Amino acid sequence: MIKKLSNGFFIGNTAQAGLQFLMIPLLVSELGAVEYGRWGLLEPIIFIFALIAQFGCNWGMIKLVNQDGVSVNVALRLSFKQVVFPLLFSALAAAIWAWFYFPNTIIFLIFPLVIAVETCLGLGLAAARSSLNSGAYALAILIKFGLLAAFASLNKILVNPWVSTAEQFLSVYLICTGFSAIAAVLSIIYQTRKTNSTSLDGLNISKLADSSRVYGLPLLFSSLLVAVMNNADRFLVSGLLDPKTLGIYVIALKLAGALNFLITPIALWWPTARFQHLKDDDLGQAFFSDMAIKFVAGFSIAGSLLWLLSPFLIPYFAAGIQIDSLVLCFLIMAVVIRAIEPSLNIGLLQEGKTHLLVYVTGFFAIFQVVIGYIFVLQFGVLGAAGSFMVSSLLSVLTLHCWSQKIIRFNFPYVKMLTWIGSVCLATFFVHRFLISIYSS
Repeated sequence: MIKKLSNGFFIGNTAQAGLQFLMIPLLVSELGAVEYGRWGLLEPIIFIFALIAQFGCNWGMIKLVNQDGVSVNVALRLSFKQVVFPLLFSALAAAIWAWFYFPNTIIFLIFPLVIAVETCLGLGLAAARSSLNSGAYALAILIKFGLLAAFASLNKILVNPWVSTAEQFLSVYLICTGFSAIAAVLSIIYQTRKTNSTSLDGLNISKLADSSRVYGLPLLFSSLLVAVMNNADRFLVSGLLDPKTLGIYVIALKLAGALNFLITPIALWWPTARFQHLKDDDLGQAFFSDMAIKFVAGFSIAGSLLWLLSPFLIPYFAAGIQIDSLVLCFLIMAVVIRAIEPSLNIGLLQEGKTHLLVYVTGFFAIFQVVIGYIFVLQFGVLGAAGSFMVSSLLSVLTLHCWSQKIIRFNFPYVKMLTWIGSVCLATFFVHRFLISIYSS
């Protein structure tokens, strides 16, 4: 499993994070801070409507393959059948949202198509994750973000750039995602063509489809609420502050998101690993305890290094734009906290318990919006970043407490806190040292 992770999932997602990282200065210079801020509003909405369209089948597919023993080709076909009507609903809702939020633009025409291809890509990637097909996963990721990066680079060197607005870049995004979705689905079909499809009668198919929905839908609702938590800050900044400030804040978010080099491949591998290690003789006690320390140590160190290096990275990201170091610190802390959460939340992903995720994330989504509104009015972008960090911390702690009530694991809390304290102290002293050198 680790070998497959390092070969395909890690390479694919590291390439994704790297290409996204490299595209930031290109897009900022090509679109400008204001248009880049508008694109920063479109990205999470694409994710949200695509999640709705997938109707929880992306998570249900993992259960079908890893727990119910359904072959991945059957699970993929079953999932596509289940998302037809949710996709139509989501595409229409996306068009209506775009019509009202971005009036007098063509975004409302492009958005439904973007949601459709993003949904197909999401199911294809879920099939690859379910079967640990790292090759198909990496291929789709590299096509999508490779094409986007190639276009951004070409657009940069043109005397008269083809793309200078958010809606124009959305059209490019549609084309690149479409090619990626086709590659993902065809790769899964091709690689499973010689495998024996699971033999199921109509009754079993119906039961398995219902079972996958029961498992996946609470995770869908939870993920939508998490998306609200993760993105409410930028929409509050958009509504309460000026467009240029939004653009600068989105750039800070993207810089904090550089941690996706580590987070994304591990987060995608984790659900399958969790299912498999719950079958260990000790129910995964040794594995989950060990991984909790590695999550805390690894992500804390990575976040610290990113913040310490940020003064050298910001001029590369956006020349001439000033980003408050405390704002960036809060954002990086929030990203690290969210990255650690999967290792501390085992019980709430059990079948029949996933609905509890909705209660926790729903409460903290509302909490994030309320305190975010108050903090942004009082402290500006610093308040937006601070509210994101606070809501993330409280949410993860609550999820962990509920998880422990369902399945209790003996986590090494002392070692975890020692790592956090050590990294914070080291960061403080290194930061002071760098300031003294820079000042002199």
